[in-house]
Amino acid sequence: MRRPTRRLLRLAAAPYDNFGGRVRPNADQTTREIVLRIQNPHKVPLSWKTDPTGSAAAGTPRAAGGDRVPLSARATAFPRTQRSITVRLDYGVGQWQNVHGTTGRGGPNAVGMAIGGVVAAPAIEKDGASVITMSHNIQEMHTRIVAIDTGGREHTPDKTSSAGAADFKQSTVTFSDLPLERVKEFRLQARPNRWVEFRHVSLKAGRKTGVQVAFGPRGKAGVAPPRFPREPTSTHVR
Repeated sequence: MRRPTRRLLRLAAAPYDNFGGRVRPNADQTTREIVLRIQNPHKVPLSWKTDPTGSAAAGTPRAAGGDRVPLSARATAFPRTQRSITVRLDYGVGQWQNVHGTTGRGGPNAVGMAIGGVVAAPAIEKDGASVITMSHNIQEMHTRIVAIDTGGREHTPDKTSSAGAADFKQSTVTFSDLPLERVKEFRLQARPNRWVEFRHVSLKAGRKTGVQVAFGPRGKAGVAPPRFPREPTSTHVR
């Protein structure tokens, strides 16, 4: 991931025709389309958001002819009184570390650790695919769920659906062509985050702001990074 530059692009028109994302604002809100051009040759997992945030819809930018445009776009509803926002991009670095493991059999599965708490629902099988839902409140980390088959091979999910509230995040993942009988264990993994922020981005047409670019590790200064368990832990709730 390259260091962010302070060069701003001034465009006379949108570099795409549409991206399929639509948001219906309330009476005291207005919507804006936020667009990022991200160079990511190493395919590093990343995500981005705005602060403040509100109802949002992401999509795939396309040119007038229907071709995809190498941009990431999101329509978001903001308060009408909001003058500027911060756009934050997070990406994971380093090796994945095992946080929690479960076979997915039996009842709900939960564990509490210094790094945070994890709750896993029983796994199900649908059309030959294994599906499991996990919730956690691990902060300042990039997380994912993988499956380990009976031969010891690690599988990443083909589909992920996530939602969050307060400090908790819940994800439901699907592993296609991997029936439950071939799954030895599901694992929640984590690794440190890094971030890039574009601060004071104007929401008002024609209003100039002093945009600042900041980057660095996530987390509070002086706080030691979280310690991972040596092996995935498993505790069943009855």
